[in-house]
Amino acid sequence: MDIQYYRRLIESAYPEFRLDTLEPIGQGWDFVAIEANGSHIFRFPKREDIVPQQERELNFLPELANVLPVEVPRFDFVSRDSSREPSLLSGIRRFRVSP
Repeated sequence: MDIQYYRRLIESAYPEFRLDTLEPIGQGWDFVAIEANGSHIFRFPKREDIVPQQERELNFLPELANVLPVEVPRFDFVSRDSSREPSLLSGIRRFRVSP
């Protein structure tokens, strides 16, 4: 995993976000997850065909947050840029689940 690649993506998409530390969280079939500053999680689709799935998530999770009695991730950062790959980047504030 090229952490510097993800650093450049975050810095170019969100210049207002002061980026001090980046830690890889992991990756699956569709996404790479990176923790930034210990406070945010950024997810990067591995392929452009995943972007519609991510768009559905961006639209659906706020609706769930209004009806569920549990904390639902809210996107603090969303960047769409068709000249970049991946064209959609998103980030949420990290929250911790109590045991």
